Amino acid sequence: MKFTGKEWSSIQVKEYNKPKFCWCHITLYHLLNTGIKSIITGNLKKYGDIKKYPTDHITINDLKLSKGTKVNIRFLVSLEEDYYNLYPEKLSAYLSNIDVTDIYNNIVTLFEDYAYELDTDIDNIIIELTELEILREEK
Repeated sequence: MKFTGKEWSSIQVKEYNKPKFCWCHITLYHLLNTGIKSIITGNLKKYGDIKKYPTDHITINDLKLSKGTKVNIRFLVSLEEDYYNLYPEKLSAYLSNIDVTDIYNNIVTLFEDYAYELDTDIDNIIIELTELEILREEK
């Protein structure tokens, strides 16, 4: 089963086996660029570091994906503000065969890596999910 990134979604993340935060009923685009990005930048401001947490589950169009479900995810990465037009083309990123429990941490790593690679702040990175493919769903 494949999703395009325009679907309604939610994510719940845990810390010490208790729910840490949940973003609900937003598109995958807003989940990445509003929800997850705000957690990353909030942690940077509060702790001076980026914290990582295991994903408890994600929900896409009422389909709940939990631990043991493997997915492939394709992204397009760009800059929100590119004053000098240094990166006119969107860059592609691909996460292969990852467990749902690792989705949040992999997305955090994408923000970190592209901010470093493009020599900008995490606030300036835009990540668009273009395809999420479910490889194997654990029951």
